[in-house]
Amino acid sequence: MWAIATISLLRLREAAFTVLLVVGLVISYCFAGLGTFSSDVIGQEVIFGDKSGNGTILLGTILLVLLGGLITIFTAAAEIPRDVSTRMIAIYLSKPVSRGQYVWGKFLGTCMLGLICSTLWITCMLICRHFVKLADGEALSLTQTLGQYWSLLLMLPISAVAVGISCYFSDIISMLATCVYIVICFVTGFFPMALALVAGSVFGYVLLVPYYCFPNLLYFFRSYDSPLLYVLLVVYAAAVGAVFVSLGRLRFERGDVF
Repeated sequence: MWAIATISLLRLREAAFTVLLVVGLVISYCFAGLGTFSSDVIGQEVIFGDKSGNGTILLGTILLVLLGGLITIFTAAAEIPRDVSTRMIAIYLSKPVSRGQYVWGKFLGTCMLGLICSTLWITCMLICRHFVKLADGEALSLTQTLGQYWSLLLMLPISAVAVGISCYFSDIISMLATCVYIVICFVTGFFPMALALVAGSVFGYVLLVPYYCFPNLLYFFRSYDSPLLYVLLVVYAAAVGAVFVSLGRLRFERGDVF
């Protein structure tokens, strides 16, 4: 499984990924001066442009994580269909690697690929923000600075969704389907605000149906006051990832891939 993950990570050596990393570093420098995004943990109030820096996620962090997520989607959604179409899957499975281990290896490799890119870009942005003084407002504390990296957990569900869908469809369809699904996940994440306005009505109960069918990815762009909530966030990310990878593995193990 780790060998399969390593094969995906070797794509970092490709010239295209080198260009993407450099472009991402330039974008990180440009994003260093952006404001913050803060969200009320208990309620659903969303505030853009808060300059206080208290318990907030930088807008630059959100944009860089989403950029890394796009790379993860395009990579994860194409890995398995490409191996099947080129018959490389026969070589992998001829080794002591089961189909389930192959799918999990692709998930780990593509997830780590997105994590490496986004971590590098966020670190560059924070360095520029601290030393170059590009930011407008108060400097972030050490706790707030380290808190920017929690959003990287988003790579787990994104990679899992892409890998799971790619076990059913071709690369192009997998990319499109994953992007559409992820967008819907973000949209439904705002449903609690609508539910608060129509609480107890029939429309409110109707909104609950799609809300519970899609993971709430906005959780990864919030700051929490309790360490327990961060632990639960890790559990949530791992659980969502396990569900979608397991769905893809189920299809891959029972289907004819040759």
